[in-house]
Amino acid sequence: MLSIRDLYVSYGRAEAVRGVSLDVPKGEIVALLGINGAGKTTLLSAIAGLVRSTRGSITLDGEPLAKLRPEYIVRRGLALVPERRDLFSEMSVAENLELGAYLRNDRAAVRADMKLIYAYFPVLEPRRQQQASTLSGGQQQMLAIGRALMSRPRYLLLDEPSLGLSPVMLEAIFEIIERINREEGTTVFLVEQNTRVALSVARRGYVLENGAVVACGTSEELLDSDLVRSSYLGGEQ
Repeated sequence: MLSIRDLYVSYGRAEAVRGVSLDVPKGEIVALLGINGAGKTTLLSAIAGLVRSTRGSITLDGEPLAKLRPEYIVRRGLALVPERRDLFSEMSVAENLELGAYLRNDRAAVRADMKLIYAYFPVLEPRRQQQASTLSGGQQQMLAIGRALMSRPRYLLLDEPSLGLSPVMLEAIFEIIERINREEGTTVFLVEQNTRVALSVARRGYVLENGAVVACGTSEELLDSDLVRSSYLGGEQ
């Protein structure tokens, strides 16, 4: 599993993540909930090696990640889809996907995986020579997920995949996330502000406030909790 223990991350004197401990069991979808500024993106960035923790541990299947460079973390089987997608905007769809496999040498398998990505995201195949910047928001999100999958991750980190999507596209993206988890066995750690959608696909979740975990449990337990209902579901009963 992906395991985090007593993790702290600071920007100067400001602590963005404070003593976080959580587990993402292999094969599951786990949600991390919280408002903007709660520390969710910082936590994912620390896991992916983009920022350094000041103390605590991050392990993937028992191996420490905290001091590794991002490319070595990708080699260990973990990939991040960032909040703003960070596509290579002037490159084509196909080139973006190929760059997702830049650490791989198995070219025949890479070609096979390109076909698999187009099977998951059929809207991308006829646009494979189109610049990424010309895609719609939903298509860009599909491309960002596809690019991450090209590294063949065992663990996929998704940062706000619903951001800027229409309700129809949001539903399509989350259906694909479930399929990837079910059909490929990929473990998913999902950061999301859309609480109801996130907990509809996740088995369990954590709530982050001011950099600290304030609640955790199964999706059903969180949906029933007073904290989640009052703060993240608009007081729904």
